[in-house]
Amino acid sequence: MPTVAQARESNATFKPSYLPVAVFIGGTSGIGQAMVEAFAQYTKGNAHIIIVGRNQAAAEAIIAKLPKPASDDDDDDDEDEDDEDEDEEEWKHEFISCDINLMKNIYEFTADLKKRIDHINFLVLSAGLGEDAKVMSILAAGQGKPVDVDDLGLKKNFSAFQAMLQTATYTDYAFEEFAIREPAISFTHIFPGFVDTPSVSGLLDYDQWVVQLIKPIVTPLIRLFSVPSTDCAERMLYALFNAEKGFNRRNDKGDSNLEDKSGKEEADAEIRKKVWDHSVETTSVGRQ
Repeated sequence: MPTVAQARESNATFKPSYLPVAVFIGGTSGIGQAMVEAFAQYTKGNAHIIIVGRNQAAAEAIIAKLPKPASDDDDDDDEDEDDEDEDEEEWKHEFISCDINLMKNIYEFTADLKKRIDHINFLVLSAGLGEDAKVMSILAAGQGKPVDVDDLGLKKNFSAFQAMLQTATYTDYAFEEFAIREPAISFTHIFPGFVDTPSVSGLLDYDQWVVQLIKPIVTPLIRLFSVPSTDCAERMLYALFNAEKGFNRRNDKGDSNLEDKSGKEEADAEIRKKVWDHSVETTSVGRQ
């Protein structure tokens, strides 16, 4: 994996011949926000960028600061101004409100999204001919544990920690299955590492005396051992832009951390199918 500086230099060469459509779910703060801002910078605003989240005020503040495509001189004649208006209709930076904690909201969101656009080039979770079609989930690639197929959904042994570990592995299997079903698209599950985001630093904003007591000590440690969200965004974009078709799993440096499944393909395929069927059944609850 390149250094942050090398990743930034490589990302700056991204100059698509088409108008890219990029959807950032959870793009109103932290890594998602930094990726939105960097993507807009590298495309010079000439893209259809959709931020999905709950905080409309934050999204509007981000969108207001995104670069806009260079426009023609104000002294151009009416014909040129008409052409400019047509150009401006091509690019768009917008926000769609959605609380993705509820499956009902996700179904409504996807139905609304289909009305707005007919394709997506880059989908970041926080394919047309000659265009990119890439999906990335920033979660915990390689940080999970083997799946207990007799306790899918953790109905027998649930804990927050177990759920976190299983979610990472479920995402691996889901993306692997997506890649099999849609071989022309790249699906990347990536681990961002320890990143200094508002959700991390915000843990020290509570008024309890214990928190305030340790804050002067913990804050420098967070700065020391964490990665700035802007640097993380560069690595994430590098992995996104350079992802190959199929399933990709990356660590916090952007290097592949796919495990060797030689000799275990049949057993692994069986587990993947069970996880997939369970996930489809679970996420279909309440679907109209």
